[in-house]
Amino acid sequence: MPINVALLGGGLFAVGAYIPALASNTSDVTLHTVWSRSQNSAQKVTTKATEAGLKPATLHGDEGLIQILSDHSIDAVMIVLPISAQPALVIKALQAGKHVISEKPVAKDIKTAKETIEIYEKEYQPKGLIWRVAERFHGIDFAHEPMLRHAGEVLRNPKLGPVLYWQYRGENTVIDGTAWQATEWRTIPDYQGGEGAFWLLTITRTDRLNTGRFLFFLISFLLLCIDSTSRSGFLLDAGVHQTAMLRTVLPIPPTTILSATSLHRTHLPPHDTIMAIALPSTASHTSAHGPPTKLKGIIAESDIPAEIGKSAPHGTILLTFATPDLPSEFKVPGGLVVTTLHAQVVIEQKGGKWVITTTGAKDSGVKSETKDGPSEGVEVEVGMFGRAVVAAKQGHSANEEDYGTPRGALWDLAVVEACLTSNGKPINVEELIAGK
Repeated sequence: MPINVALLGGGLFAVGAYIPALASNTSDVTLHTVWSRSQNSAQKVTTKATEAGLKPATLHGDEGLIQILSDHSIDAVMIVLPISAQPALVIKALQAGKHVISEKPVAKDIKTAKETIEIYEKEYQPKGLIWRVAERFHGIDFAHEPMLRHAGEVLRNPKLGPVLYWQYRGENTVIDGTAWQATEWRTIPDYQGGEGAFWLLTITRTDRLNTGRFLFFLISFLLLCIDSTSRSGFLLDAGVHQTAMLRTVLPIPPTTILSATSLHRTHLPPHDTIMAIALPSTASHTSAHGPPTKLKGIIAESDIPAEIGKSAPHGTILLTFATPDLPSEFKVPGGLVVTTLHAQVVIEQKGGKWVITTTGAKDSGVKSETKDGPSEGVEVEVGMFGRAVVAAKQGHSANEEDYGTPRGALWDLAVVEACLTSNGKPINVEELIAGK
């Protein structure tokens, strides 16, 4: 029996990613209602849903939101709204007894994300309510992509040996005025009366939260307004998806970031490019691999005055939206390249498919092979969420791993925030999350 969900949001993601995913998962999820703050945007989503064969009701405004949260036939909500609007609505929906899946980033900054997660873990998770953080970028769900999870399994195969180093390269082009740049939440800051102001008004009018809780969200909202553009832009909301890829694929994710940011294109403030070195924990450092050299006359380690190096899976990150608009045949392929002791694994997208190429070293015994598969993580994610809610309603857990945990999304956000604030100084990701 599929669950009933309400889709909250009327933007490009709601139409381009959620509607197709819902249409392909009707055995697990039924789109009960479409909601947006304006009647016009809600109707646009409904029209697309109808074209996809779905039959949702249409509601809008704060009265429509109240109606959704009080409707016991609606099991869950999917929140596809501007970053600053989401934390308060996540708690509001959980308070109403709804299961939640919300878009990334989990919040605009680590402080707000942690506070929201802690409220969920303390008050609503023990009640069996599910909150998952969605993972979509250009129709791709990195944490749920079957091909990326396969890549992670490949890299954990002992035959490949430990990871020596890796490189992530993500080059993107954003033409001034493009649809993704022109969304209202990018062009109209919260304090100018955009989505954030609407949500503050909605909470004031309709929320039954206690005074302390309301003050928390009010203060958080005002801080977000003050900082509405300082960390935003494409690097934040796109970067969290790339870091989810690293978390999914790498056997040893980074713990420390040294980064520099740049603004190359005037129309993409505050920054459009990250170049970072990603360091693993010292616990992952090992002595160099292999036997000593067979050559005679080579200076022994004991005779070298300098400290002998260690092997550690260091990585580099290049993420930019400043790349010129080149013909596709001349673009440098992006993706993740991981070099291990006995092989190299290349993870990239070609023609809408994931391509995983494993090349074994000579005489290593590692089989060289290429495997490709579709980008279907969004559909997988929606189906898993639906089945998890069904299981929760029956009083047990779904027999599937949760790839959309808020804590995982918090780590993704922390890595991006470290990249944006490092300015050449090392930032420990876990210490950043802990507020140290």
